[in-house]
Amino acid sequence: MVWTPDVNMDAALLIGRCLMASLFLQSAVTKSMNSVEALDEVKSFGLPRSRVVLLPALAVQWIGAAGLIAGALTFWCAAALLAFMIPTTFIAHGFWRYTGAARAHHVTGFFQNLTMSGGLVILMATGAGRWSVDGVLLVRSS
Repeated sequence: MVWTPDVNMDAALLIGRCLMASLFLQSAVTKSMNSVEALDEVKSFGLPRSRVVLLPALAVQWIGAAGLIAGALTFWCAAALLAFMIPTTFIAHGFWRYTGAARAHHVTGFFQNLTMSGGLVILMATGAGRWSVDGVLLVRSS
């Protein structure tokens, strides 16, 4: 294999997809294995019907992470994760509700989530690259 700018781009997109997916995968695994704590966390945000909120959130995280890793339906997986991230950021990391060390913690979480959201937008714009299910299907269909 010759390393060209295209190969470098495909490698970068694969690595980037996996790194972005790791956040959602870790969250989904942790919340799935510790459902009582996950429900308590949702309740702590003041959201009604925590189970009704948690189950779709887990589905988006599991499916979205798998889609990013595989590069399958990448635009839609990234869009779903972005739609999940935006309200989650404001609900879970509303730093303006805190003071002191707690405020600093939530400022960091807020801007980390915004940064992650930016990565999802970039992935929606660029696509998954050739080293992905989407890339293979696009090559075969053209």
